[in-house]
Amino acid sequence: MVLLDPVETLRKASLHLVGRLPLEDEIAAVEADGEAGLAAVLEDMMTEDAFYARLTDVFNDTFLTDMYYGGGSLNNINAGTPDWPNVAKYFDKMNPMPDDQKQRIHRAVAREPLDLINYIVRNDRPFTEILTADYTVFTPDSAFIYGVAARFEDPNDPTELKPGVLKVTRNGKEMTYPHAGVLTSPMWLNRFPTTPTNRNRHRARKVYDQFLATDVLALASQAIDPDAGAAFANPTRDDATCAQCHITIDPIAGAFQMFDKNNQEFLLEKPTWYPEMFAPGYQFELMPTDQSATGVQWLAQKVANDPRFSLSATYKMYQALTGEEPARYPTNAAAPDYMQQLAAWETQDTFMRAVAAEFVADDHNLKTIIVKLILSPYYRGVNVANEPSEEHKAELAHVGTGRLSTPELLAKKVMATTGVRWGGTGDLLNGEYKLLYGGIDSNAITQRLTSINQLMASVAQRMAVEVSCSATAFDFTKPVEERLLFPLVEATDSPDFQESKIKANIQHLHLRMLGEDLAIDDPEIERTYDLYRETWLAGAQNIADTIEGKGSGRAGRRRTPTPARPCPTSRS
Repeated sequence: MVLLDPVETLRKASLHLVGRLPLEDEIAAVEADGEAGLAAVLEDMMTEDAFYARLTDVFNDTFLTDMYYGGGSLNNINAGTPDWPNVAKYFDKMNPMPDDQKQRIHRAVAREPLDLINYIVRNDRPFTEILTADYTVFTPDSAFIYGVAARFEDPNDPTELKPGVLKVTRNGKEMTYPHAGVLTSPMWLNRFPTTPTNRNRHRARKVYDQFLATDVLALASQAIDPDAGAAFANPTRDDATCAQCHITIDPIAGAFQMFDKNNQEFLLEKPTWYPEMFAPGYQFELMPTDQSATGVQWLAQKVANDPRFSLSATYKMYQALTGEEPARYPTNAAAPDYMQQLAAWETQDTFMRAVAAEFVADDHNLKTIIVKLILSPYYRGVNVANEPSEEHKAELAHVGTGRLSTPELLAKKVMATTGVRWGGTGDLLNGEYKLLYGGIDSNAITQRLTSINQLMASVAQRMAVEVSCSATAFDFTKPVEERLLFPLVEATDSPDFQESKIKANIQHLHLRMLGEDLAIDDPEIERTYDLYRETWLAGAQNIADTIEGKGSGRAGRRRTPTPARPCPTSRS
């Protein structure tokens, strides 16, 4: 494989992890120390707030609790009991809360499981604590709603996180919530609810899917005769066809028995289970009966110690970084490229398990996975040294740098490279065009598109036209030393007299926009210059023929594309 060099990899990773171009001192460190320097810079980047904003997006793709971000979180936690007394204040119409405070509360409650993950990663705690933590984290707003006494350095900072525990009262006795990381988050429990007939099986399936890299529905991929179970009084246990899944799901479902079957996060004083179901446990180990009131904590320890947990974390970050799911084990031996699929899977599986092992050895530090994946050919591959055979091409299907940016990633790339947002003070890629560009709403639409379609291409084209119009005009309003795009030319420069200056600026644009560090006599520079000159001459002719007006236009010059700095009136 031909890989991106360390500096090129730095640019790609910087845009992806923290939504900006690399700084000069970061580039210098990587140029001096190569991959070792790259790893060190990546570690530093993963201390920035922007990285944790990205991590929130990554894990919301799994937990989908942003479904409640804009509203609804308070409607789902139990306002009718004394568990969370301040919820009633939220709904008090006689003394209404300010709208901005309500929005902060929605955000705090909805993102509590995501904030917990960020807290664990930011503080370099073992990633297993996303399951085993006997605490959760609160902002000043969520602490208020839940009635938790927590000390904050700045009670007005909605992003400050403090660990703590929830307590409830049953029959006059205070009970501590059996915290088990994400698994006991009120929003996770509501996002993946149970019913009197489902009996926590849905949650058990999500435990396998989200933390053990296992799709239990695939265990019963064959068609099931709907009448076959009629011969059994209890088919989920006694019919072998049904039992092959239920013997896997039901024991884990039993670990959630302390939660009410109708009121999702309501903690029961005395858990109850069902004798007609498989007994609570994990794999072939039964859960001790004295653990029933805190069974989810017992389960969390078992899952965290399962080798599939570390592999699941590796899979999750691989998908976040490359934009595609890990290779699946090929099951169709009759497929013409079966051997190539098998070779690709075996190679990737060996690599994934090696990364997972390093993750475990580094005390389950999630950042270790991220660095190892970024340094790998799966993230950096751009070509092969020799023309591959058709068989080899099939084996390399999962290797390479190409991926479709999510709306969130693309919005950050646009801002990082051009200095403006699409839509000015707002951001259309995170607004009205988010779903049209393959994003999710965490509710009805929960799967991102990974390949572009015609509608998405149209959105991208419109974005490119509108951003380029505003970014170029706005850049020329700035002093030369502050320009991002045109530091070497003026708007009045023409290719008839300033060819060398224009080519130098084109060289700058190739580096800034595409990450291509090209020599001034590179054919790509010449091709871009020829395109510019043809366009400039056509524009000059249109102005002469009064088809176009002269200048960059009033809207482009007078309206600042971002709220970060005002447009200088002296240059309007």
